[in-house]
Order: sequence, then structure tokens, then C-alpha cells
Amino acid sequence: MQADNITMHISIRAKDLDLPEGFREGVERRLRLALARIADRLAGVTVRIEARDALAEGDARYVCRIAMTPARLEIEEEHDRLDTAIDRAVERALRLATPLGMRSPPPSSNRT
Repeated sequence: MQADNITMHISIRAKDLDLPEGFREGVERRLRLALARIADRLAGVTVRIEARDALAEGDARYVCRIAMTPARLEIEEEHDRLDTAIDRAVERALRLATPLGMRSPPPSSNRT
């Protein structure tokens, strides 16, 4: 399956955070590629990104939350680098969705 043919809806929201131009499109592209194997079983994916103040002054922690429907699966990852928080959340989403019955069906056998 090609990533361009995936019809799942992806919503990306940033709270109190200015994302660079093209950032949302990059996150969406990463999600579509990572979730391509299970996309036909997903109605939607919601990504929420926010910066959380850390204890040390001037430091920020980035939080990425991914919710997938209809799997009712929610993942949260936090890291001091935004791209790392997103990558880890996407990896966990795929890893956790697979055992929930969202595996691709086995290839059919045409043996007779």
C-alpha cells in the first residue's frame, strides 16, 4: 500500500507552541508512512503537541500525544527534543496497535 492512498484522517494540534512552516506536513507524512500497514483499520489519528515547562529555568519538555480511533489507543511521549518526542510516540503507537488486532491480514494462499 502506498502512503498516498491512505484515507485515514489525521489531525495535528499544537498548544501554546509555534510550529515551523511545513512541520505539520512532515509529522503527517511520518504518521502516514509509519501507520500504512494498519491505515485501513484506522478512522482517525489525533496528534497533540505541547511544550511543558521543566524544573530548570529556560528548559522545556515537549509532549506528544497520539490517539487512534477506533482502536481507543492513546500514547504520550515526553522529551526535551520535539522531533524525538514525536518519533517515539509514533513508534509506540505502531507497536501497541499491532497486538490489538490491527495487524495486516495474512497473505492469502492460492494453493490447491
